[in-house]
Amino acid sequence: MSSPLWSPGKSNNPSLIKLNELAKAKDFAELHKWSIDNSAAFWQFVVSDSEIVGDFGDIAISGSGFLKTEFFPAAQLNVVDTLLKGDPDQIVITEISESGQRRTFTRGEVRKLANQVAQSLLSAGVVEGDVVAACVANTADVVYFALGALKIGAIFSSTSADFGAATVLDRFQQISPKVLLVTTEYGYNGKQIDCVEKLSEIVSGLPSLVKVIAIGSKPSPYLSFENWVSTSDGSEEISVEGSFNRPGFILFSSGTTGKPKCIVHSAAGVLLKTLSEQRYHLDIRDGDKVFYFTTCGWMMWNWLTMALGRGATIVLFDGAPMAPTPTRLFDIAQNEKLDFFG
Repeated sequence: MSSPLWSPGKSNNPSLIKLNELAKAKDFAELHKWSIDNSAAFWQFVVSDSEIVGDFGDIAISGSGFLKTEFFPAAQLNVVDTLLKGDPDQIVITEISESGQRRTFTRGEVRKLANQVAQSLLSAGVVEGDVVAACVANTADVVYFALGALKIGAIFSSTSADFGAATVLDRFQQISPKVLLVTTEYGYNGKQIDCVEKLSEIVSGLPSLVKVIAIGSKPSPYLSFENWVSTSDGSEEISVEGSFNRPGFILFSSGTTGKPKCIVHSAAGVLLKTLSEQRYHLDIRDGDKVFYFTTCGWMMWNWLTMALGRGATIVLFDGAPMAPTPTRLFDIAQNEKLDFFG
């Protein structure tokens, strides 16, 4: 993995020289105004200050207007190099189920699992630019499935396991995923919800699929996630670099005014914007424990995953927020000693 190559001393670009003005800001309002008046220098500063791994070149913004502006046109990077850099022994994912089961994963374990996913996706014929999707509960498996996809330059999109078949197909039929990760059952409000029948309808409605992988103990006709990743030992570090605007995520609008609309995001753009928000607005720091109550069908799941790039531990919860008691989420905050609660 390469290191951030940009620093103020590497160019005579006037936008970089203006970074000297950054230290003169007296308060947040003045800093905010400076960031707007000097947007190129500001985003170059964010790249450097956030220690984002990659080669960004000297140009931060080229073109003009909504459609023709391009950020870091010479950049080459893979966002997972930033998301998983650091101490391999640090716990970076804590997963909690409604029933109280708890699993933790170190950075080294997540890196190995993401490499296993990446290799398994390649073996399934997935290449850079292909779409992989997930209809899943909010578990750690989904995080390293997404990271594995991003490692090879694939595009990741997810929905929640509680979405109906028609709701999932309204989204995924538009993007033709090649591999689908599914949850066969999940717990909510003290009940176990069986997804197998619904999944059969979803899979039959997606002729683009070449592989379906299942999470959960419920018997199903699909290959288990554990068996699938076991085909690779994860020892080979996989990182396919690409441009700053290479697509990384597809999210969807709510669908309240017709079918949900696809919204394509570059992986690097999501990383850069989210890290700037988490660093400067929310003061999330290396080693913090960060939680947001979300499902995999909401963009806050993507936001939470990006906190790995701050060196934080992300805490995942799947289940009803008031089961078995109305204080459930606050109990998690206390028990896990959270630094950020959303």
